[in-house]
Amino acid sequence: MARVKRNSTAGFGRMRLAFATSLMIFLLCAALSGQATPAAQVRTFHVRGTVRDSTRAPIREARAQVTFRSAKLSQIVSTNDLGTYETDLPLGIYTMNVEALQFRSYRRPEFRVVKPINITINVVLARVPPAHTAVFNREYGFVPPRREGASNITYHDGDFFSIPSDDGVPFRLYISYVKRIRTDYSYDYAGDCDPPYDDPVFVAYNLFSLRANTVLYDMESRRLDARGNVVVEDESGKRSAASMSFRVENGRVMALP
Repeated sequence: MARVKRNSTAGFGRMRLAFATSLMIFLLCAALSGQATPAAQVRTFHVRGTVRDSTRAPIREARAQVTFRSAKLSQIVSTNDLGTYETDLPLGIYTMNVEALQFRSYRRPEFRVVKPINITINVVLARVPPAHTAVFNREYGFVPPRREGASNITYHDGDFFSIPSDDGVPFRLYISYVKRIRTDYSYDYAGDCDPPYDDPVFVAYNLFSLRANTVLYDMESRRLDARGNVVVEDESGKRSAASMSFRVENGRVMALP
């Protein structure tokens, strides 16, 4: 009986050793798997662009700060000696701000990137006259109160319009302007196009942007009519014309005949 007991005890010990070894291997594999999985799941896109002034010259001396914000992160990158910036970001929905001393701030409302692609977002900043000191606003950056030689022109932070979307993704149309005339259902925007402080109307919606001397926006039809030195940039590239019309809906801006 004593011999049987010793054999049982030895067998039980071997079972415990085998179980402990298996458990250690399992935990090690789980730990290694846990370290590798998050990195494998993070998919990113690459965004780059050039920050220029109203003469289309890259901003070199005053390094611009480009800020991307999402629900999960805030990332700031600076332009280099050539006025360009670039970074990689996780896929998602972002807003974008660009600030540089002596320039009016740039804003882009929510835009969405759902696949790993390369996108280009170029920025044009209007220069602040040296006779005026820019006022720093915590939300909107450096905004000059008035322009030299045009005391009747006041800077505005811009208008936002919510645009419904079939998939529920929040997109907003943003229009930056110098002068505005409003009626019941439409807005007539104008820029200040006198050099050297050229500051046209700027429109941004998702990955679409537009600059023009004047823009008429109809809220009911969501129609944009741009006139005078129209420059459009989106995922298909850059194009310009004397006038262009668009309809805004579902995260897209469609050209009208």
